Order: sequence, then structure tokens, then C-alpha cells
Amino acid sequence: EIVFNTIASFLFLSSASYLAFATKMFLWPQYYITPGFDVYPAMSAAY
Repeated sequence: EIVFNTIASFLFLSSASYLAFATKMFLWPQYYITPGFDVYPAMSAAY
């Protein structure tokens, strides 16, 4: 049970970190290039 909780917490934290990284690296340029692209403020508020 301790191993499962450790793995689950690591995966949870790493997925949150990857969401923040992906939002900054991939959606930020599209937000400035594409007019009416409103996903970036919502995704940056989500994490």
C-alpha cells in the first residue's frame, strides 16, 4: 500500500508539472499568434 501511494503521488505531481510545462510551451505562442484563441487563459488558470 505504501508503494502504491508513493507511485500515485509521484504520477499526480508529475502530471501537474507536465500540464504547466505544456501550457507555457505550446499554448502560449498560439495565444499570441491566433486571434480569438482563448484556451491559454483558461488552461493557465486550471493549473
